[in-house]
Amino acid sequence: MIRTLIATVALLIAAPGAAWAEMSAVRIGEILEDSGYAVSEFGSGMVAVTVGDQIVLVGTEGPDADISYIAYIAGLTDENVSLEFLNEFNNSIKFGRVYFDDDGDVVVQYDRNSAGGVTEENVLDDFELFLDLVSVFLSEVADRDIA
Repeated sequence: MIRTLIATVALLIAAPGAAWAEMSAVRIGEILEDSGYAVSEFGSGMVAVTVGDQIVLVGTEGPDADISYIAYIAGLTDENVSLEFLNEFNNSIKFGRVYFDDDGDVVVQYDRNSAGGVTEENVLDDFELFLDLVSVFLSEVADRDIA
């Protein structure tokens, strides 16, 4: 499953886009909402997208307005997940990352370098890829009976 995810990332990165543009959090929210996702504002430069029982934060940041996809994984902290497990997972996916935040919560994050712009298709594809990344991570957690 991880190899399929890596192959999908490679295809998405190489895929040509129709119209490149700078992407604001508001526009990202519109794209995701038009695709059927439940979207709400979440502070400046960020939207919250509810997918099942997971909330994904999507926002733009930095001088190039890179797009970040972030999910805090409920019930997983540095008390029940080891740093070794996170390192093994990060080494196996080669994109995105899973880490502990300052409070010890487990966070999954994927960033799109958007220097030069991104297409609306990129935003939707990246979001769906991110959901796959979260799903793969949760499967690995379940396989190891961590939570």
